[in-house]
Amino acid sequence: MDDLTYSLRQLCRRNRDGSHNTQADRIRSLGLIARQLRESGFRQMRAPSLKGKHVLALLDRWQGEGLSPGTIKNRLAHLRWWAEKIGKAGILPADNTQLGVANRRFVTNVSKARELGTDLGKITDAHVHMSLQPTDKSVSALRSQALIHIYKCCFMSSPSEYLPSLSTGAIMFSLFHRKLRRALDPRAAASPTSPAGLTTPQSAESLLAAPRRQKLLRQIWQCTAMSRPQFDELYLDPIRRYAELVQLFPASESQSHAYSGGMLDHGLEVVTYALKIRRSRLLPPGAPPEIQIIQTEAWNAALAYAILSENLGKIAIDLQVEYLDGCAWHPWHGPLTRPYRVRYRKDLDYRLRGPASSLMIHQLLSSEILDWLSAFPELWASLMARWSGHSEHTGALGAIIIQAEQALVAKTPAQTATATESHKPATIATQSDPSLSDTPSTDYLDSLTNQIGKLPKWPEDSDSGPITESAQEPSEPDKHAKPSGEHFMEWLIEGVRTHEIIMNDDQALVHSVEDTLFLVTPGIFQRYAKAFPHPASISKRQGQPDWEWVQKRFGKMKLHRIQTNGRCIWTYELSGARKTRFLHGYLLKKHYGLISDSSLNNPNLKLVTPGSEKPHTTLGNTR
Repeated sequence: MDDLTYSLRQLCRRNRDGSHNTQADRIRSLGLIARQLRESGFRQMRAPSLKGKHVLALLDRWQGEGLSPGTIKNRLAHLRWWAEKIGKAGILPADNTQLGVANRRFVTNVSKARELGTDLGKITDAHVHMSLQPTDKSVSALRSQALIHIYKCCFMSSPSEYLPSLSTGAIMFSLFHRKLRRALDPRAAASPTSPAGLTTPQSAESLLAAPRRQKLLRQIWQCTAMSRPQFDELYLDPIRRYAELVQLFPASESQSHAYSGGMLDHGLEVVTYALKIRRSRLLPPGAPPEIQIIQTEAWNAALAYAILSENLGKIAIDLQVEYLDGCAWHPWHGPLTRPYRVRYRKDLDYRLRGPASSLMIHQLLSSEILDWLSAFPELWASLMARWSGHSEHTGALGAIIIQAEQALVAKTPAQTATATESHKPATIATQSDPSLSDTPSTDYLDSLTNQIGKLPKWPEDSDSGPITESAQEPSEPDKHAKPSGEHFMEWLIEGVRTHEIIMNDDQALVHSVEDTLFLVTPGIFQRYAKAFPHPASISKRQGQPDWEWVQKRFGKMKLHRIQTNGRCIWTYELSGARKTRFLHGYLLKKHYGLISDSSLNNPNLKLVTPGSEKPHTTLGNTR
């Protein structure tokens, strides 16, 4: 690349005027101009070297090549841009007529057709040779008959009464229209095999067959006082419709349940949490006991419907789903029928999720269920407020849902998924946790039982047996373990793996950054010293805080990275929702298997170079 071409490219990169297409055309045109100037003998040029003689030399060449006035004017426009950016706009006159360039001809009167004559012997391609041969009426009639025969065999059941009135052009249009109508038909059968990059839709039975989801369904049933037929009608049927609509969509782009099938898991888990919390509430508040007893199952079911419908609103607002042919799918179309791809939209308006959920109510609930719910005025008003996006008017119903979601976020390890239940959708990254086994016997829902209360016994007349999994109580830390740097690392790895130590939260002491772990000091060492009081007696004799004694033992292991200036402590800026603060800590050399290959680093952390720290800044309303 010569100096002129390079300098012009740099000029274009520094001045990105116009659309992407305009910028690309400008770079291409200026590159051509640079090559033509070099061929004309101007070899020692750079971008600021443009002069009037260069413009005249280019204009003579273009006119000598017989270029159209429109092409010349387009190239002169790029030349004017070049001259303007280097401060020499006066090199070119404002009017092209002064340069001898004619006006554009938008409609030419000159035919561009070329007569080939009858000498086709020079054409070696047999297909091109045949297409250029003159055709007579017999050939045209043969082609028309062949077209009619294809149409008759493929697209019409009894076409004999219609074909005499159809022309060749009408048949061609009918073939095209039939193909387009078939591509847009949402009832077309799904292909059993999915093309590359697409996900094949599954039935509700297949989606809900996973052992963990079956366990969630059993827990939902245990939270109700319904017979199996009643549960199937009021709970299982809407959940099946919900599963067919959400398929393998993730629940978020990078937060909790950001994996394939996460939205289905999120809906079932929040419903389970909400029904467990509901057992300690008397609804509707302030009503007589006999009214509360009568409306118990209606409020239970309304909780489940409000949670599931909100996720359907997320599909309509957050996700862009399309088939292989580019046709968009929306949840009001009904279940997906063909392989699809999904991606998250940009510039989302989360306030529209509630109103959007009201569009899909009939996709989730039957008319009979809606009639049943509308018989309870206070409950119906809360549901209407929830579906219309006015969460401040949802009362006790909205409070329980918020509490359930908070409990789920507190107990759910962010961005994890069981390997056997995750299927990676196109264009959306999946997260997996290597610490989770393929067939887990317990999950974090069991720990909620100890907080909210034990579940009622499984009905004896049910087809399925009771839940046999028992919650494993977390083992108490060994208070008498010998404190050391090695024991601190064992405690840290086990805590992150079992999610006793939270990662990537605003108040977390461990963050994933640069594909490794960032330990916040002194917080992480203070937490270890609180869990194991034995270092306090040792550090007291040495006249130093207990956490500092642990930190020094960790530093001697040399498991952390060192900055170029020799410092061990790294500083990161954490951007929160309302304020920004600085974190100081150690950056480990490796992540010890606690970060999977597909996990994302904390996007809210930004490395602060030495000397660039700013005073603490509070964002938002400071009153």
